[in-house]
Amino acid sequence: MRMINFWADRLRVIGRYLDSMDEARNVKIEDKGSVAVSWEDPSGKPGSTSYTEFDIEKLRQQAPLMRQPIVTPPRGEREELLRTLGQELDLQGVTADAIDEVEDSFRVKGVGPQGPYFRFYSRDELRRRSEERRALRQSSTTPVPTT
Repeated sequence: MRMINFWADRLRVIGRYLDSMDEARNVKIEDKGSVAVSWEDPSGKPGSTSYTEFDIEKLRQQAPLMRQPIVTPPRGEREELLRTLGQELDLQGVTADAIDEVEDSFRVKGVGPQGPYFRFYSRDELRRRSEERRALRQSSTTPVPTT
């Protein structure tokens, strides 16, 4: 049984890592026991890293700290976009085998409750869903005035 925020926490950590680099492109995330992340820099030079289950669990434990506001502004938007994508996958019960960043979208291949899963999520769609979730969080934490 998967835990709550399984993909949201994983993808948020990966997004934050990618945001820390300058202009990573052609990003690919594959889950093959360990999570492999590859990209190219602006000159086309490839880069990669991977996370074992142990690494991911340690990062998941740090996820609540990542939800706290940060003093410096983020360098990119992948952290938030990938977290939102992860929330969508968790909500739908999808196990992603591969996530490819393709121009202005993310292509997800995996398995869902109904069988094979293949879907594109545009950056605009993920931004919109992120804003919707942010508004819901803020409305649920806004104190109700008493009179």
